[in-house]
Amino acid sequence: MEWEDESEYFLLRVSRILLLSPYKLNDEGGVST
Repeated sequence: MEWEDESEYFLLRVSRILLLSPYKLNDEGGVST
């Protein structure tokens, strides 16, 4: 089992989602920071 690869992929996805969240909120809700 390669849990290390899975965790790294998961963290990568989470980090990307967190980084893209503000922009998505900006586009959808029109909230500007």
